[in-house]
Amino acid sequence: MIFTAKKLVFSEPFYEGEPVKWNGIEYDELHRPIKNVDFKGLTITTCYEGLKVTVEDGHSKKTSQTLDAMGYTVRHQDRGGVINYFYYPNGSLRETNYEGIKTSFEIG
Repeated sequence: MIFTAKKLVFSEPFYEGEPVKWNGIEYDELHRPIKNVDFKGLTITTCYEGLKVTVEDGHSKKTSQTLDAMGYTVRHQDRGGVINYFYYPNGSLRETNYEGIKTSFEIG
């Protein structure tokens, strides 16, 4: 059996005599954080689907990010819309596309 040191609970900074405010983290089978609960009860959930990661902040904000095989972001989505990213073979950013608004970068 392999044991890994993972932070399961941690406290907010406090002075002696003050009540301790605890936060917690839950992990999936691959040791990735999937649920963070702060001392106020706010829950942040993270869902992993292949190369796509989706995070919900416990209020109304939801973001998702999709990576390529090299770990570069190829798609980012939030309430503001979708941004697609395109790269040169060397990994440098070539273009972004925000719902039809394109920004291109040239290697000099």
